[in-house]
Amino acid sequence: MHVLVVDDDARARELLGLVLESAGHTAHTAATVAEAWASLRSSPPDLLLTDLRISSATDGLEFVAAVRADPLLADLPIFALTGVTSSADLARARSAGVQLCLAKPVDVRQLLGELASVAAG
Repeated sequence: MHVLVVDDDARARELLGLVLESAGHTAHTAATVAEAWASLRSSPPDLLLTDLRISSATDGLEFVAAVRADPLLADLPIFALTGVTSSADLARARSAGVQLCLAKPVDVRQLLGELASVAAG
C-alpha cells in the first residue's frame, strides 16, 4: 500500500516512514501542505496519514476538507494523527472527512492493523 505521511515533525515523519516500509508498504513523506499537494498530484497514494496540527498556513482539518473537495481524491482513505483527543476535536476531524483518528504517540500495531483493513477493501 502506498501511504503519504504528512507531519511537520521531522522525527515523527521519519519514524512513520520507517515503520510503514518495514511492514511492506511504500511511504512518501511531506513536511508541509504544499509538499503534500505536490505528492498527491504526482503520485496519488492509497491512503493519506496526516497530522492535524501542521504548522503552516493551512491546518490539518482545512487540508483534509480540501482533499475531500477534490473530485480525484474524494474517496481517498484519510487517517489523522493527533495529540488532542477531545470528543469535540474528534468530531470535527470526522466531519472534515477523516476516517480514523490515531492518538500520538501512535500505536504501531493499531496503525498497521487499520492499514491492513483498508488494503483488504
